[in-house]
Amino acid sequence: MHESDKDSTLHENYTCAIIDLQKAKIVKQMQQDCDGVWNKKSQWISSGGKVIF
Repeated sequence: MHESDKDSTLHENYTCAIIDLQKAKIVKQMQQDCDGVWNKKSQWISSGGKVIF
């Protein structure tokens, strides 16, 4: 991605996705809160302890 025709700096944009494997479908796509764990209630908890999904 370039800011303008004169800008030669490359910018990267990373995302992570929660995917329903049985339906082969992306359920949620995020740019933050990708670092976390699933809890026993099948909720995605960010590394900061926030329930994301």
